[in-house]
Amino acid sequence: MDRGNAAGAIRFLAGTSSSLSTRVHAEIASLRGEALQSLGEFILARSAYKQSRRLFARIQDRSGELEAVLHLGDVERQLENFHSARAAYRSAFRIAQRHRGSSDNRCRAAAVDARMGEAMTLRGLGRYREAIGHLVKCEQDYRRHHDDEGRAYALWAIGSTFRFAGDLSRAEEALRRSLPIYLRLNDKSGFAYAMCGLGGTLRMRGMARQSGVLYRRANDIFRRYKDRFGLAYSHCGQGNAFRMQRQYVQALPHMKKAEQLYRSLQQKGPLGFVLWSRAQMDLAMRSFPDARRKIAEARRLFRSVKDARGLVYCDIADAARLRIKKQLSAIPISRRVERNARRHSLPFEAAHARSIRIGRPDIQAYRRCGVRFPAFLRYTTIP
Repeated sequence: MDRGNAAGAIRFLAGTSSSLSTRVHAEIASLRGEALQSLGEFILARSAYKQSRRLFARIQDRSGELEAVLHLGDVERQLENFHSARAAYRSAFRIAQRHRGSSDNRCRAAAVDARMGEAMTLRGLGRYREAIGHLVKCEQDYRRHHDDEGRAYALWAIGSTFRFAGDLSRAEEALRRSLPIYLRLNDKSGFAYAMCGLGGTLRMRGMARQSGVLYRRANDIFRRYKDRFGLAYSHCGQGNAFRMQRQYVQALPHMKKAEQLYRSLQQKGPLGFVLWSRAQMDLAMRSFPDARRKIAEARRLFRSVKDARGLVYCDIADAARLRIKKQLSAIPISRRVERNARRHSLPFEAAHARSIRIGRPDIQAYRRCGVRFPAFLRYTTIP
């Protein structure tokens, strides 16, 4: 649902009569939640889905209740309330299991959707290997039931999770497999998100120019559909692609736009990574006070959502700043960051920290993550 249609739907639904049946009110609340969610109004959407769930439960419509609980999990995850999201998905799984023998196909299929949502929540909590195990099983289930929409989403999720886990070769493979399925489904939005995931993976592998092309194409699609989260995501990606090519003047407008959108959407984790990226540009231009200020705010944001990967990136930035200023404290700090990255199963970030400590790229460590050489060596900033 695009932004204009969603706003019109909300106005229409707000004017519906209070004399309608409970079922109709439940369906209206669900539609209102979908419209608000498509506008990025996640807090209001959460209230609508909760109302929908209560009403469907009152009339014992398990299929409707199940749909509302799955939507509720999605919104909680988008708000980065990962523990609440996981509780919602587990509740949906229990409802689906209780009614799996019924004639309602939605109840039978929803168990996979609930497991998929829980896997995405585990990814949000930084438990990447555990999430990948769930996601691979979901992809197999979707394929067995000929559910191309679910399979494309699962492949996108597998690829982006492998990327976070530092396995860039597998990340690229899964993301490339999702693209033709999205095209076959004519799912432009899903195709754009998959391109963003692939763009980020290529950038980390050392192919910044190709990355920028993918993010730009995705940005065009998100603009057409008025998807504010997608626009923020793709602007951040374009900015990082320019940053990696040391084209800071071109990068800055994209970074500022991403920051503005993420702040309006109250997306703390993604906002933290935008601030981190802007700090990298400040470090490259030797603007140390600005870099420290942005990293401090990013660290507060990552702590508020318990994002261990984001906190590791902040520590890497501090170590890089000290290395640039030729301070000896950079060596023990980078060693500590390397140990912390390994503890959180972040090999790519551990390679960063080790490279800062030894004063040169650790080619073997990067190669184990799937980084391509010599393209990667053209970039001296942390990707």
